[in-house]
Amino acid sequence: MKQRLPLTRRFAATSPKGEVEAGEPLPAGEVGPTLRDRVRGLPKPRSQSGRKLFVLPKTEMGTELWLAMRGKFKRWILRPDREGGRQLIAMPAGEFAIDPAYFRGEVPKEWRKRVSIDDIGAYELVDGSDERRRFDLFFSGKTLQGEWLLEKLGDDSHRSWSFRKLVE
Repeated sequence: MKQRLPLTRRFAATSPKGEVEAGEPLPAGEVGPTLRDRVRGLPKPRSQSGRKLFVLPKTEMGTELWLAMRGKFKRWILRPDREGGRQLIAMPAGEFAIDPAYFRGEVPKEWRKRVSIDDIGAYELVDGSDERRRFDLFFSGKTLQGEWLLEKLGDDSHRSWSFRKLVE
């Protein structure tokens, strides 16, 4: 005989009637908070809004920036500018399929030994395109916040892009 335990709230929530105590059973049909609800501002998979997922991971290559574009992560390896400026140099490093674990704020099991997440959140494309070789982006993360510019350096023979914060 299997016994079902009642679902309980993990966090106290405010309602018009007052505060709900932690540990109180959930009303029938109500689902408790998911990890996605607890991680601030992650966009939903295949979101209709302009907000898309970004991940700022540490890998064996160093710090990277992954931007969800056209259903895949576009990957950029970030390096400090050799001239000592405040900008970073972003080198495109291909694209790969987005694992649903990232929408939950987690690293997939097979990558946990090689990848750690420094920041994860949502970004919006304010202006720009591949054709214009410039992206004006607004990030909503813990580390990466505000308006940033990702812009192609030089002509098509250069692979480098500049990544810098627009407003301090």
